[in-house]
Amino acid sequence: MSEWWHGLLLIAVCVAVAAYVIAMYWRDRVDLSRGVGWSLTFLRLLAFTGILFFFLDLEKRTEDREIKPSRAVLLVDTSQSMGLRDTPAAGGAATASRLDEVIRELHSGELLEQLRARHDLAVYQFGDQPEPAQVAFFRRTGKQTIDRGTAEELAAARQATHQTARTITLLAAGLLGLAAAALLVYLGLGRRTPLRPAGAFAPPLSVVALAAAGVLLATARLSAPDLSWRAVAGLVEPDFAAEVQAELAELAERKAAQDADRAATDASEPADIPWDTALLPRGTATRLGDALRTIVNAERGGPLAGIIVATDGGNNAGIDGDVAAQIAHGAGIPVFAVGLGSDRQPVNARVVDLEAPKRVYPGDKFTLTGYLQAYGLSARLVSAQLLSAPGDMQLDDGTERSDQVTVEEERSVRLAADGQMVTLKFEVTPSEVGARQFILRVVPPGEDLEPRDNQKTARVRVVERKSRVLLIAGDRGLAGAYNANAVRRATSFVERYQRPARWVTVGRKGTDLIRRWIAAQKDSETAAPFLKQQEIVAEFSHLPADPDVSDVTQIVQVLFDEFLNQGADEVFVAYTNFINTVTQQPRVLPLLPLRPFEASSRAIADLVETPPEVRLRGRDYLYEPDAVTILDEVIPRFTELQILQAIRESLSSEHSARMVAMRNASESAEALRGLLQLDFNKARQLAITGEILDIIGGVEALKQNDD
Repeated sequence: MSEWWHGLLLIAVCVAVAAYVIAMYWRDRVDLSRGVGWSLTFLRLLAFTGILFFFLDLEKRTEDREIKPSRAVLLVDTSQSMGLRDTPAAGGAATASRLDEVIRELHSGELLEQLRARHDLAVYQFGDQPEPAQVAFFRRTGKQTIDRGTAEELAAARQATHQTARTITLLAAGLLGLAAAALLVYLGLGRRTPLRPAGAFAPPLSVVALAAAGVLLATARLSAPDLSWRAVAGLVEPDFAAEVQAELAELAERKAAQDADRAATDASEPADIPWDTALLPRGTATRLGDALRTIVNAERGGPLAGIIVATDGGNNAGIDGDVAAQIAHGAGIPVFAVGLGSDRQPVNARVVDLEAPKRVYPGDKFTLTGYLQAYGLSARLVSAQLLSAPGDMQLDDGTERSDQVTVEEERSVRLAADGQMVTLKFEVTPSEVGARQFILRVVPPGEDLEPRDNQKTARVRVVERKSRVLLIAGDRGLAGAYNANAVRRATSFVERYQRPARWVTVGRKGTDLIRRWIAAQKDSETAAPFLKQQEIVAEFSHLPADPDVSDVTQIVQVLFDEFLNQGADEVFVAYTNFINTVTQQPRVLPLLPLRPFEASSRAIADLVETPPEVRLRGRDYLYEPDAVTILDEVIPRFTELQILQAIRESLSSEHSARMVAMRNASESAEALRGLLQLDFNKARQLAITGEILDIIGGVEALKQNDD
């Protein structure tokens, strides 16, 4: 009941129910005696009162209060800005860095000891991560006691509780006697006609006394739940002093064991923590608000006395610090800020970040992007160097003189205004496989106060490109050159691309042709090495005549598993595009990743069909729930549709090729039949002519004989 009218509404409901109960009695008064009617009315009101108590949770609770040691949290900012050294206002040499001042205080200051005198202390660091990381935890050094009062006070309190429960029990016993007496009066006098009006009130009196006795007995039991009924009734006198002494002794033993376990796992002293290495200014951002919110949510409802934040105040990522402070205020947790640094930005030029792809391929050009920022050096020229070295090499100052370090590019850069970024882009073409690290280093003027932020490193893995080719052909022959043309197009692409391919085939005829071609390449002594590294990883056949998305799901799953598990860097689909009934064109289409295919030679570009480029034209789109979630759903479905489209194009091409082949075969057979019929007619005519000549010759011979 949070509003004022809730209580009034409850009172009105209670009055209405009581009025209803009395009205029921008034209606039933004709059939019941006055005593029975009032008894029923009282019982109904008592039942409603019990329901009301249950609804309002009006019950006495017993609790064992224990005051736990309070906790304090120290949040230390470890972003890169904490590594800056500030110049005194009057000029002069640079002071220690902001984080060095915090470390000095943790090493030899009094802050930790003062906090540990009253609280358990946890030290966290925060930077560019969403959640702070715990560095150390220390138990309080002051006397740790659990406030339960002295043994005498506890014994006296229990004795007073016992006396109260006994008094209530005696009152309940008196009411039980009254209820029994009223019942006897009713049984003895209520049946006599002259005394019947007076005896009619005995039943309600007995019921009221009995109900009151029950309530008092329940109250006595709740007030002393640890005592037996015999002790509450006064039949047994408990020894409270001895019980309290035994409980305190057991509590002391248990607490000593807990302290011993904690001492075995916790750091004994702040001097045991390597603060110099545990607190390093590495964070590229300052998530002060996120750190505060995480600590508040983790400690909400606990014995947290406060949060001390040591920072330079540069919150530039995550939620706003004021929002986190409001969350802490709502949880009742005070926040104490310790400001570091001066009100003036120190003279400094630094490399903010160096972005690079995690995996690249030999011979493929990729871009590294670096960001420079400066204060107090506006429009000054500095030298920026991009270096590369093996991935396992330890770099330090002067590594550019090493034989294993290569200067990829060096240029002069003019710094922007204070706090503004200068973007540098470098294009690199790796030639060897292996891990490489690229270092963007800036050589600042002599006024720079912090040399530790003058370079950034990015690691790149140069790996062999692994290609997957989905070949779509037919299950049956008698389709002319359809299957042979599709396989020839795919194999020509692999030969010119000069990278080993793993095949996923659709169609029995295409699988047989590719298998024979791979075997021939492995047996050939003149074939390139990459051609001998090919294999068929999956094959599918006997697809329906009219396939849908469910028929290509397994094919898509195989390709996606290969691509997402880095078994394939790119996926191509080789199929036959249906143009018209007479013309079908074999094609190779890049499938994954979703980007324009960049061919390294004109010969490959002629074989691969590149999708048209989509330009956003500067438009900004809103995504719900977010772009990543949408793409996670859309890309697999889009790939399914691409493969389904390719299969349907191939099936249409196969049917057209088979129809054309059969028509050509029929026409050829008809032409052959005509030629054979002509030859047959010529032979028959020749035979007839020969027979006629024989007959004529015989006739002439007979004539000559007659003459």
